Order: sequence, then structure tokens, then C-alpha cells
Amino acid sequence: MPLGALRVLRANLQNLRAQADAGKPTIERIVRRVGSHFRVEPRRLQSKRRHQNIVLPRQVCMYLARQLTGMSLEEIGDFFGG
Repeated sequence: MPLGALRVLRANLQNLRAQADAGKPTIERIVRRVGSHFRVEPRRLQSKRRHQNIVLPRQVCMYLARQLTGMSLEEIGDFFGG
């Protein structure tokens, strides 16, 4: 295979990987979506405070993060200020 074709193939493969990674749930994306749904700023979901209006969205974020990402409970807790 010519060198030019290998470069094009490699570039296309990198683009495909980037697109696949873009669709994967991350904890940041989860926090943004859940925050938007519950009308809570993402930074408030990560604070150490436990106001009543953020308890449910925060728990939803933690549950989704555990189910949809490869993060451990400790990592999730650290992300949420725990």
C-alpha cells in the first residue's frame, strides 16, 4: 500500500475514533444534561453543600455516572466533592 494511502487511512481512523469518543457518556456530559433537565447549574451539583433542591439531581448524576461510565464509586464521589 502506498505511503499516501496509509496516511489517509490513518487520518480517517483517527477521525472515526474521535467521533466514537464524542458519543460516549462522560461524567461532565451527564452533569450538564441532568443539570439542564432539573434547571440546576452543574457547578452546584459538584459543590459540597447538600441543599434540598440539588439532592435528587445529584443522586441521578451519580447513578448515571456509575451505570454509563467506567468510573468507580470513589472517583464519582471525588468528582462530586465528597
